[in-house]
Amino acid sequence: MLRGALDIVYSGWQLVESFNGMTIYCRLNSAGYHLDYLKELLDNNWLPPHAYLMRREIALNVAEIEGWNPITKVSQDREFFTKAAILGARFQFVPGVFCNYYRRLDYVSVSRNINEEDRAKEIVRMLGRFYEQIGVQGWISSDHKRAYEKILLRQTLFRSVLYNIPFEIKNCPIEYFDWNSVRGVNNKLKKMEQLLAGAS
Repeated sequence: MLRGALDIVYSGWQLVESFNGMTIYCRLNSAGYHLDYLKELLDNNWLPPHAYLMRREIALNVAEIEGWNPITKVSQDREFFTKAAILGARFQFVPGVFCNYYRRLDYVSVSRNINEEDRAKEIVRMLGRFYEQIGVQGWISSDHKRAYEKILLRQTLFRSVLYNIPFEIKNCPIEYFDWNSVRGVNNKLKKMEQLLAGAS
């Protein structure tokens, strides 16, 4: 648990897209203060890694739980900073734009070279890791754990239904799911069957 002084600060950033060495698009992306930054990260509201500045001690602590996971093929930066927040790192917003994020449209990165179904599978596995790590954190209250778990399960269910991915999260309370996001009775029954099988 890392609770204590300020650990990580973040700011706005600018997206700069280029092709063959020529800048073709720029966009400012503002950030803001959030009372519960772990909730924001779990809800997929995260920033490029260089929009954050963190204490070395925090980086080392996150590295101990494979914050930058070598098996993760997409959203490695999301996983790293979400794990920091799960451990209890405290985030603070600093107004302003202090970094650029350069995206080369003529260059294919590992995460951009993966199809949508495989991307969804990777994210479902990552959400399962978040779920397990949150469950063992003593500093997170029971009410907050339930709220965080609902966020993760909602995202898991959406991708599971869309791409017919088996659930990675075991022993999920069925009532946590937003069943309105699942279209069709057959899909609802199929996912409920998977949930019940995982709970047995």
